[in-house]
Amino acid sequence: MAKRRVWFKNALLGLLLLGLVMAALYFWDKQKTLFPLKHTEVVPAVSQLTTAQRQQLMPILKRALGQSFWQVDLLQLQSDLTRLEWVRSVVVTRQWPDTLQVKLHLQTPVARWNRNGLINDAGQVYYPLNLQPYLDLVQLQGQDKDAAEVLKHLVQFQQCLNALGMQIQSLQLKESGVWDIHLVNGQTLVVDRAHALSRLQRFVQAYPKVEKSSLKVAQGFDLRYSNGFIIQKKAMKDQTEGSKADGN
Repeated sequence: MAKRRVWFKNALLGLLLLGLVMAALYFWDKQKTLFPLKHTEVVPAVSQLTTAQRQQLMPILKRALGQSFWQVDLLQLQSDLTRLEWVRSVVVTRQWPDTLQVKLHLQTPVARWNRNGLINDAGQVYYPLNLQPYLDLVQLQGQDKDAAEVLKHLVQFQQCLNALGMQIQSLQLKESGVWDIHLVNGQTLVVDRAHALSRLQRFVQAYPKVEKSSLKVAQGFDLRYSNGFIIQKKAMKDQTEGSKADGN
């Protein structure tokens, strides 16, 4: 029992001395920068980033080099990196003795959002400095609070329309609660928010039964009916005609 007490006392004394040494080194380092940061390790590798991304990233990382390993403000550095529009999230850690490790989680844009934004695969909206590389993406429109819902319905609507070989070019959720689906072929589908998926599925089933002559002049389809849909014909002298198609 006495030996255990002596061992415990010695261990406690050792920890105390170690703590004092570390504290002394910490404050000495604060004054003299004994352990400066010399390297940065970026994941994914900097070489995998675009030129524009590297130009934004490197000045931020260079500001940390030369700073004390212990004193560098990791939270501030992480905040600065997160502000880059192409960074979704970031984790910054120290790696002894002189390296700063930066793990970047990049944005994955899947569609354009409203006028100047993009939406990532999690349904989050962000705004890039340059929209030009993303002009080929599907255009989504709506209120920011509905972004995730609009993206979800884009996937569902496109899966439905694949059966007809139709491709969505843009999708808008209006404040009135109506979906406007614009197709690559120039046609438009209009459907109410409450019954969107079921009525689109009904449209896909009924479409092959519609007379080809009617489909040939169709400008769009209004699916907001309980028993079918309206075929909106191409405008002739600013007059739009419509004919009813039974959904059964």
